[in-house]
Amino acid sequence: MNKVESSVRVIYIPTCIAVVSTEEKSQHLNKQKVLKRLQVILEIMKKDIEVKQVNQAWRASKNYQRESSKCL
Repeated sequence: MNKVESSVRVIYIPTCIAVVSTEEKSQHLNKQKVLKRLQVILEIMKKDIEVKQVNQAWRASKNYQRESSKCL
């Protein structure tokens, strides 16, 4: 009995993220699922980076305010 492999693995090289799907019988549908999952993961990573940058800027401004108030 021949079995057709329809799993799909996508590796996003800049972040070394690998996403795999073997849920569907169609390779095309698995590819669509993998690409959607990868897009969601990258969006989450982008939001995390933005939040970290905002937090760092906020902390830097608080440290500046504290240092300038010591001079008074």
